[in-house]
Amino acid sequence: MQIDDSRELASDPGDGQSRPQWYTQLRQLLMPASEGQHLEVHLYGKALHIHFSPAAIAAAATLQTPLTVELELYFSCFVRKAVRFRPAPPSTDSLPDSHTRILDHVHVHFRPVTTQHCVMEKSPDAPPLETMPVTRPQAFLPRWVEIDYHHGEWIGEYGY
Repeated sequence: MQIDDSRELASDPGDGQSRPQWYTQLRQLLMPASEGQHLEVHLYGKALHIHFSPAAIAAAATLQTPLTVELELYFSCFVRKAVRFRPAPPSTDSLPDSHTRILDHVHVHFRPVTTQHCVMEKSPDAPPLETMPVTRPQAFLPRWVEIDYHHGEWIGEYGY
């Protein structure tokens, strides 16, 4: 196994770096290429670490149209995290720092949303989602995203 030692690794998670960033750096140094691809992008000036599984990389390579990986953070009577895969580029009315291209046809977009009324059940007459005006969106931006492709479906999760 060949290791690229040109990157500097934090000596200890207590040196001001968060454990997820330290862990991600270690994984990038030690993980074989067959384990997928790691990317780092910036939304709202904050780093977002993205990991694509080998299956997701292969599926992304076959895309002919844009795919948006939407990181939805839903505020209402509860808080819900969701990763949605939309077959379109990010909306042109999105804030410029809320999205970026990560692969040829793949974009990532962070979208905090809310509704005007709290509804616990999914129903056809549920109130529509609307983008939530957030003063400091970087405070809510996740640190990492995992993207996979399994049985013809995109799968994702994110965390802090």
